[in-house]
Amino acid sequence: MNRGKTSRQFVSLSFIVALLSTLLMSGCASVSAFHGENQFLTLPLVPGWFEGKRVWYLTTDISDESMAKQANINFVARLANALPPDPPVPGKPSSVDRIYKFMNFDQGSVLPSIPQPLGGGNGNANYSPLWQLYAVYWMPDQTPHELHSEQEVLDAQEQNLIQIKPLRIIVNCPVVKVENSLLPGTRLP
Repeated sequence: MNRGKTSRQFVSLSFIVALLSTLLMSGCASVSAFHGENQFLTLPLVPGWFEGKRVWYLTTDISDESMAKQANINFVARLANALPPDPPVPGKPSSVDRIYKFMNFDQGSVLPSIPQPLGGGNGNANYSPLWQLYAVYWMPDQTPHELHSEQEVLDAQEQNLIQIKPLRIIVNCPVVKVENSLLPGTRLP
């Protein structure tokens, strides 16, 4: 009786494995067919700065509804749950990092970390594509100029050239290009 039960369990397990294999193979075929038709789509790249280097990232999701509508990106209220109880400290890893967005001067945002290198070999444990927005305002009596690194931003704050205000807004912005290096598998039009 035990032997028959084991045999039925083996047959049932074999049937489940065969069924799963069939489903997986048919799913892969569907995915391959889809990829054959539409391998690439166009998304706007957003320029920014990291340690004096020009970087580009995608902005896809944000936890603020009005900013999402204004930028034509996904509103994702749950992203706000990624905020740690204490604000991120420069140089200390957390689930989110700072991104410095200039509010009264037209320049790219400043990122404190990027994947190094881009892709699966990234060894930078400080990088996260989830950013907490830090609004940067040039003081009214100052002449704005571009800042290209987190250190320049923090130095300008220390010199009372700018004011930085942390916002309780999280944005998803993966870095996909650093100077002339692209995320593997991507291409420019």
